[in-house]
Amino acid sequence: AMVSMFAIDALRQLSFKFLEKPELSDFNFQRIFLRPFLLIMENASSRNDIRELILRCVDNMIRALAHNLRSGWKVFFSILTLSASDPSEKINTLGLAILQRLLDEHLDQLCRLDEFNDHGAESKSDKNEEQKQLSALQRRQRNANAEDFVELCKASLSFVQTEESEHPLPIGLSMRALCHTACYADLIASKRVLPPVSGCQSEDPAGSGFTYDGLSDVEAEEMVLWRPIFDGLAAGICSPVPSIHGDVGCIVQRGSLMTLRAILLRHGSLFSVSQWVVILKQVILPSIQIAAEYDNSQVTKITSESPSVSSLDFLSDPLPLPPDSEDEGLIKFAMLSQSEESAPTRPLGEAELLVEASFADLRHNGDGNLSRVHGLAKKVSLNDMYSTKRQSRNCGFELENTHSIFKNEWISFVGLTISVFVVVGFLGCGRNNI
Repeated sequence: AMVSMFAIDALRQLSFKFLEKPELSDFNFQRIFLRPFLLIMENASSRNDIRELILRCVDNMIRALAHNLRSGWKVFFSILTLSASDPSEKINTLGLAILQRLLDEHLDQLCRLDEFNDHGAESKSDKNEEQKQLSALQRRQRNANAEDFVELCKASLSFVQTEESEHPLPIGLSMRALCHTACYADLIASKRVLPPVSGCQSEDPAGSGFTYDGLSDVEAEEMVLWRPIFDGLAAGICSPVPSIHGDVGCIVQRGSLMTLRAILLRHGSLFSVSQWVVILKQVILPSIQIAAEYDNSQVTKITSESPSVSSLDFLSDPLPLPPDSEDEGLIKFAMLSQSEESAPTRPLGEAELLVEASFADLRHNGDGNLSRVHGLAKKVSLNDMYSTKRQSRNCGFELENTHSIFKNEWISFVGLTISVFVVVGFLGCGRNNI
């Protein structure tokens, strides 16, 4: 045991020395040098303390040398993805805590916009012209950065429980990971992350440049960044895992749908008509259909005067549309969250703020009016709400008065589903003015 610990510590020291020098563009020496950490993490026979030590080595290297990381990010994201499926809850929690710190403290190292000059391009013709001006090295580096971002998205979404497991993830970790996806959407929308300029394909989900088919080249390239987010949320919506806390069920499913709803509300105008069609046909509709097939809850009441028309009583009062980003109540909630001791120094993005507020409303059994959620959040520290440092079963995601409105059915889940379709009509369908 001690020999293993000493060997890993020696590897850590060598890695620190190696990473002190920045990696030259178009090289992948970091990925090769750091691979032993991944191999140890992949070893099913390794002990818990060894895997925990690997994660702490990764955490230390990111904290100290993130500014020099390039190809090494891929190894770290693979290690963090593996931590999500680890049988140890301590390792699960540590893995997500590293991802959270990455978002809070090292976004500038992840989003290397200074290497490119096309983030001001607005129209498709502008984008095509800008891409032509990129050198071959810049094109390869931009594709590599986009690939790293996709792996980061997948690492966070691996913490969303979508399959039955002997060691289910704490609900709080899944909810916190969903907040990460909203942050990633904000990064794409603000052009802090740029799409690739070539190499798109729609056949191999594990390959680079994976996107949707039926789109123009520019549209397909844009969707390379969005696809892991949408696919991950769709998997959460139609997850067969009960995710029950108390007598409340489908928490992860509701959270996934709330997150998708928030992203489409805040950033839906970025998508073209063709992209909206793809989102509806390949994300929203299939996930809702599969979720309905998995649902085994009883319908409480059906009334109809016509055999061809039914009225479901739980659809009569859908959740209200959220307020806009300038709403006074949301601003107060953002200020409250920023005042917490462990809150990130970066401001919350539009979609991220909406998701945080929606989850606070869900946690406190609110009525869906997010303009008043800051009053609910004051009941308990937001640190306790989703803390990734706590080792309790639900990592701070404790619901109040669970007997009142959210039962172990997906009644409210269906209500939220309807709201997604309201979003589609509300947005006017995209930037091309349908």
